[in-house]
Amino acid sequence: MIKGGRLGRATKAKGVVLVISDVVGDDLFTIGSAPLYFDPSTYQQAKNILVKYNLWNKIPPSVKKVIEDGVCGETPETPKEENPNIKHYIIGNNITALKKIKQEAEKRFPAVIMTSQMKGEAREVAKVLISIAKEIKKSGNPFKPPVILLSGGETTVTVRGNGKGGRNQELCLSVLEEIKNTEGITVLSGGTDGIDGNSDAAGAVVDRDTFIRAQELSLDINQYLSNNDSYSFFSKTGNLIKTGYTGTNVMDITIIMVEG
Repeated sequence: MIKGGRLGRATKAKGVVLVISDVVGDDLFTIGSAPLYFDPSTYQQAKNILVKYNLWNKIPPSVKKVIEDGVCGETPETPKEENPNIKHYIIGNNITALKKIKQEAEKRFPAVIMTSQMKGEAREVAKVLISIAKEIKKSGNPFKPPVILLSGGETTVTVRGNGKGGRNQELCLSVLEEIKNTEGITVLSGGTDGIDGNSDAAGAVVDRDTFIRAQELSLDINQYLSNNDSYSFFSKTGNLIKTGYTGTNVMDITIIMVEG
């Protein structure tokens, strides 16, 4: 009754909506299901997606009826235009957090914001981030060390195992496989809401010492990655970050320190 701009359509009042963004790109029609904004998607698009992935005949009949009624026009589509009486303003998002972290980091070392729109498979994103850090370490390009690289956004994990963890912990575990014995690179990745995946950790922090500890404990990084069990791995090495629930969410933050 209220999502996708329906609440905005139900009122003649003028108003302002202050938005904290938890989505990559800050799309207003995605944040919080946009009750006072609008929704460009259609029932037909929803049906096309379900058919494409062979889910149409697997969904409950009640859901199928809602979509079919929408496709036939028996149920009105969500509003496709913004209510001119209601203005939206983003007051908090990932880039806001990154700018504040940069300000704090630069009290100690030079810092650079790489992106606030990081996305993709966590273990693949880890490889890209570490390749940049290694290049800085080796050649001083594109930045001379010491430098802190700041990235934000929200990666994803294709779950194939039955372990415990989250995208930030999996990113850090993938990072560990890439840096191994490389000195002078430290990586922290965590969720700003304090909750990473199905765990009570916000994320993890890793460096060369973490890799050495893992070897001493005979922990196989790839085995834990295969089982999506980064939480158990870092529980053993002592590298989990536990902040508790923070009460807000502007996605994830990844901090890479490249020493000189």
